[in-house]
Amino acid sequence: MEVEEYLVFFFIRMTKEEIMDKLNSKLFLKIKIIEILSNEATYLSTQQLTERLGNISVNTVRLTCLELQQDFEKLYTEEEAKLIISTRHGIQLLRKDINIQLLVEDFFMNDLSYKIYQALLLHKEVSTLDFCEQHFISKSTLARYLKRLNRILAKRQLRISLSDKMILLGPISKIRSNYQYYFFMVHRRLDRLTWFPNTDKYLKKTKKILAHLNIEVSQNKLQTLGLMTLIFEQTAKHYGSVSLEEPSMQYHSFYQFTKKPTFLTDWSEEDWQFFTLSLYSLNIGAPNSFIEKKETRIFKKDIDIWLTTFEKYLRPLTSQEKTLLATNLDQQIQFHSMFILNSLLLSILGLQNFGSFNDDFPMYHQQFELFWEKLTKKATRFKNSDYHKLTSFLSCTAIIDPTMFNPTVKLFIHSESFSLHKTFMEKRINYFLSQYNVLFVSDYQDAQLIISTTTVFEVVTNTPIMYVYPSLTNVDLQNIETCVNHLFPSKNPT
Repeated sequence: MEVEEYLVFFFIRMTKEEIMDKLNSKLFLKIKIIEILSNEATYLSTQQLTERLGNISVNTVRLTCLELQQDFEKLYTEEEAKLIISTRHGIQLLRKDINIQLLVEDFFMNDLSYKIYQALLLHKEVSTLDFCEQHFISKSTLARYLKRLNRILAKRQLRISLSDKMILLGPISKIRSNYQYYFFMVHRRLDRLTWFPNTDKYLKKTKKILAHLNIEVSQNKLQTLGLMTLIFEQTAKHYGSVSLEEPSMQYHSFYQFTKKPTFLTDWSEEDWQFFTLSLYSLNIGAPNSFIEKKETRIFKKDIDIWLTTFEKYLRPLTSQEKTLLATNLDQQIQFHSMFILNSLLLSILGLQNFGSFNDDFPMYHQQFELFWEKLTKKATRFKNSDYHKLTSFLSCTAIIDPTMFNPTVKLFIHSESFSLHKTFMEKRINYFLSQYNVLFVSDYQDAQLIISTTTVFEVVTNTPIMYVYPSLTNVDLQNIETCVNHLFPSKNPT
């Protein structure tokens, strides 16, 4: 998987206080509103939207939506995207052929968190007085904001101290990872950091590093990796080299690294190892092209549990599938030990809510949830990890046909018209009942439901019979689906 695919859809476990902090943040609230509306094809009332968000007042949601409407009008044409607020119908988001990255970028760049991280990335120590004057805030306002922000940073072993100067404190690898997380979330690309001087220098250096490692990437990926190089060098400049004793480097001894190129004169061996290990965990380049594992599977115990649990609750695996999954899991575990991931980033990347997929394949969703429950009881490494749950979900879905878990329903179709009309009915019904494996039988006695276009069709049977219009109206199809759903009461458990 590439870097975008690694980033995740179930909330991190947060305290109630942290949830309220985030919901009280207008930035986070706007992102959550967009996420909810993006998954709705029709209007939601303000009350419905408020209930989906939870822990927030209706008036706050209403005012935030009005601001959000202005945000869309500022950045997009009506043909591209617009937020409709109707007194009669409610709220609906319409967008065509665009994503919301410009909007997210605008949100963050006008948020105080961005101003703080921007200043601290440019300068290790930032004058509190100068910062407050520049952004027209008082020191007490800044202190209150940092108190909230530090509660979040504490999860990453980081904090921003405040006295005459602001300083970001913590392990170097965590500081580096925090900047990577934040600026990738906001910008995704190096060329979007227009305020940072001489960004072309980092793009050229990234190209040289990739050439040294015989790695070819797209221009978009180069921009992403260029951003990583910039943050890597800037943090090294401010804080020095990463330590091998830090948690993010705990597995470095299991790898054999390509020799550091001579042009990286200001990089330590530890920094070079951290950088190449990052590329490996992001699945950049062929797995063994620039880094080799001294052991075939470093995390063998956890990976074996994952594979065994998969086979027990999903399906048997071929030897080729086991090898592929084991390689991916090895990289994913290494990645998780080095980088920060949380629900906010996943929401922004659109990887937070897979509700529509789960609605289409409820039985597969139930089976995956059972697999995940059993896995996390046996292998605690995966427990409470949004990242691992997402990557496991994507890995499973990549090799499994979700329809294999759909219930099989046997239908008998009777039509007094042409035989081709019966075929038409079968095709239409099969398409509409996408949540089932539909089997059309030739003997009505084998059917679980008989569908007929005429009441003349009379048989002695306990099998339910449904009479439909020959053209199969939408009402007919919905009635058929309702009837089939009643045959499988456990399909949608309450």
